[in-house]
Amino acid sequence: MEIDEKKNNGKILRKYQFITKNQEGILDIMEYPYSVPIKKFIKEIRGKLLTSKMDMKINIKGFTLVDGIETIKTINSTGYSTLYGWSTERALIFTGIRYGRSPMVAIRIHPVKPSLVVYHNPGAVDPLAIQLADRENMPLVVTNMSLDELRQKLVTFGKE
Repeated sequence: MEIDEKKNNGKILRKYQFITKNQEGILDIMEYPYSVPIKKFIKEIRGKLLTSKMDMKINIKGFTLVDGIETIKTINSTGYSTLYGWSTERALIFTGIRYGRSPMVAIRIHPVKPSLVVYHNPGAVDPLAIQLADRENMPLVVTNMSLDELRQKLVTFGKE
């Protein structure tokens, strides 16, 4: 590790960051032992659907809770896949964002997409973010639960 840091500025180690749970920006990540219907997921997190298109047959098999600003500042192309854990059939939840434009632009340009995007307590939601989610046929949801309550609810899904 020291050699890689000295000679390559940690380039090789960064390739394997996905193995560790504590990557910068990821606050929590979990795989569920069973699928959670998207309608139930949204209801339980007291979510408000912003997009017009939604496939009600979608199931969630996990979640990733990220600090939106930290993730956008620090993530690179190899680190992006760590957001998905073992499955893309998950809710990708962004907290600490103001308008939500950057997360949706990043999701739009990357070939791998989550099943659901949730903004936790945003200042407002940029209309472009909603348009991009609609274009991707991806539900975009807002929740204003407290972060602690949201985390507890997300983890509870995995223990039911």
